[in-house]
Amino acid sequence: MARLVLLAVILCAQIAACSTSPKQIDLNQTQRNAAWIKHKSELDSIKHWQLQGRFSAQNETESWHGSIQWSQDQNQFAIHISGPLNSGSFSLHGNARSATLELAKDKIFQAPDPELLLETYTNLRLPVKNLRYWVIGLPSPDSDTRSTLNKNGLLGHLSQKNWEISFKNYQKINNLRLPNKIFLENHEFDVRLVIKNWQISS
Repeated sequence: MARLVLLAVILCAQIAACSTSPKQIDLNQTQRNAAWIKHKSELDSIKHWQLQGRFSAQNETESWHGSIQWSQDQNQFAIHISGPLNSGSFSLHGNARSATLELAKDKIFQAPDPELLLETYTNLRLPVKNLRYWVIGLPSPDSDTRSTLNKNGLLGHLSQKNWEISFKNYQKINNLRLPNKIFLENHEFDVRLVIKNWQISS
């Protein structure tokens, strides 16, 4: 009798688990492509966005980690990375023509290229001009790309500008799915970005 009761309990638990965790049906390739075209059109309409999260990067000799705040207003950008106790903190802001880097102790540097400017004074190579697209789940429009869609028709993996970009997870913001975990790597750097908060507008 006790055995029958135990079997009944197990069976009820299995039925409950099935009812609360329905099997997800993956889109076929045609459906994924159609979903991507629609999603990409929605992403293309975003002109202003802000994110907050955690950032880390490393190569064979150095590492960087801390919180990140990034605001993008079309071609205008402002990035602030703050390490523990403000160690390794910097602010990078500018537009398509020039960039300004602010370091500790009021050190300020300027140059036309934000990526070269950042690498020159911090040793950190960050693909700023392309990352503004990657971070919202888009390929950069200025170069060839190889991409793979995930089961929902969103970018799952992207190869561009000698970087491999993996979109590990997405979150729903204003009925739009945006990345919240992105891994980037090339022959020298590994970069991790975990986004906790998004604000977007067209």
